[in-house]
Amino acid sequence: MEVRRSKGERTARTYELLSEDKELEQRIDEALDRLEAHHRNDMRALERQRDARAHQLWWGSAALLAGLIATLGWLYRSIRRSDEQGRHALASLAESEARFRSLAQLSADWYWEQDEDLRFTYMSAQADREPGGAQPSFRGLRRWELPGVDLDSADWAVHRATCEARQGYREFTYRRVSSDGTAHWICASGEPLFDAQGAFRGYRGVCSDVSAQKRAELEIVRRRDLYAALSQTNRAIIHIHDAQPLFDEVCRIAVEHGHMHLAWIGMLNDDTGWLKPMTVHGPVSHLFRKLRVSIDPTVPEGRGFSAAAMREGRHFVVNDFFAEPRVAPWLEQARASGIKSLATFPLMRDGRAVGVLNLHGKEVGFFTEDLVALLQETAENLSYALTIMQREAERTTAERALVESETRFRQLASNIPGIFWCASRGGDPVTYVSSAYEKITGRSAEVLLREAGDWMNAVHRDDRAAVEEALHKARDGRLDHEFRIVRGDGQVRWIHNRSFPVLNQNGRITLITGLAEDITARKEDEELLQYMARYDHLTGLPNRMLFYDRLQQALAHSRRDKRSTAVVFVDLDHFKRVNDTLGHAVGDELLQEVAQRL
Repeated sequence: MEVRRSKGERTARTYELLSEDKELEQRIDEALDRLEAHHRNDMRALERQRDARAHQLWWGSAALLAGLIATLGWLYRSIRRSDEQGRHALASLAESEARFRSLAQLSADWYWEQDEDLRFTYMSAQADREPGGAQPSFRGLRRWELPGVDLDSADWAVHRATCEARQGYREFTYRRVSSDGTAHWICASGEPLFDAQGAFRGYRGVCSDVSAQKRAELEIVRRRDLYAALSQTNRAIIHIHDAQPLFDEVCRIAVEHGHMHLAWIGMLNDDTGWLKPMTVHGPVSHLFRKLRVSIDPTVPEGRGFSAAAMREGRHFVVNDFFAEPRVAPWLEQARASGIKSLATFPLMRDGRAVGVLNLHGKEVGFFTEDLVALLQETAENLSYALTIMQREAERTTAERALVESETRFRQLASNIPGIFWCASRGGDPVTYVSSAYEKITGRSAEVLLREAGDWMNAVHRDDRAAVEEALHKARDGRLDHEFRIVRGDGQVRWIHNRSFPVLNQNGRITLITGLAEDITARKEDEELLQYMARYDHLTGLPNRMLFYDRLQQALAHSRRDKRSTAVVFVDLDHFKRVNDTLGHAVGDELLQEVAQRL
């Protein structure tokens, strides 16, 4: 029973277990069904997502492709446009370069280029040409190596330092002399060139011929210096009374202040007919000290311009020395000295040509009309000085002859214009006076011999103190002074009074002799020279030298007082027409009338 009961329990248990398994299996099936349904739902969701993503990917790809196509189209159009712009830019550049070249050819200036060693690699056709239009070859040369460049005309050391520092420069001006001797002033400006890496590649720039402007500036300076030289020459004429020192000073002034290359003065030897150089001044003066010039036209040395100036009594100007066949005997000295032009002026003494003043320039065309006019005035003043010196020499010779003996002195005293007088030791009283005393002073000689003080009464009151002081100092009997006297008719005269002691055998003064000369004419001549140096001889108006002097004073006062100064310029319209139609004499009268009204 128990066995059956156990089997029954196990069967019942098994049945329960089977029932439970069926329920579990049913649950599992239900769970699997639900899981499968959920899986199908998930799959359908995933498929919808896939379809949506595929759709999005397709539209994105289409949009990307469209953008790519648009980008490629834009790039294509840009490349085409850049290519067209590049071709246009190249064409414009070529046109600009052609325009630049054309303008460079037409311009008065010229364009140049240099390499790293500052050697010229290019220079436009307008570069300063030689005579006949031939352009010199500058390629491969540095600027300071160009033919004819004057290394003294500019500060080349500073220019080279600027180039070595690779800096730009503006308006560097220098002088260049062409093969025919013509001087050109060149103004250069340049800027350095560097490549993309900053390496120096050379220079490029422009040049221009500023000769006309430079000559105008130099002409102003030269004219000013010539006026100063003329003034110095006049002062030398006044203060130097011997011919040789005067010649030396005039030639020195002409070279140092008048910018002459060479100046020399020759005097005629009447016995031989040859000119002897008395003084030569200039850097090549040694070449002209033995110069041979004759006034005989039958010999080659007598056919030059200096001889012609003496024979004809007028000046000659040769602005191209080597173009004149008449200078053949002196070509060797001219080439060695570098002279290119000549101006020769005759020196007159008492209306007779006795020598020449020769001036040389180292440039062709050196002597302008204004310059020649000033030099002519200098030659005339020098001629006047020679005349005065001759008269002074004659006067000195007469004085020495008169002093030789008292007897001859008394015999000759009445035959010369000066007043000879004798006085006892101490200068008072006067024991003798020549007859010229009454003629010069207009006073009685008898009164003077009777009343020694009458001499002092004749002295101008403004000069009495100076005369008394000179007499007081002349204890040794030597006197040399100038003063004014008032004649009996009231006329004022200038007197040059000199005295000499006469010594006995013991060397003691026994007598004082003197010579009083009427130097009024000389004083007037000196005043005339001063007047000629400062005033125009025709109109009497101040000349340029005096004008410049007063102008400098006015400017100095203006700067000191901080005020303005005005300069008035007056010109005469149609003055040339007056000269051409009515003659120069009427033109002179017109100038004098205008000067009087001014």
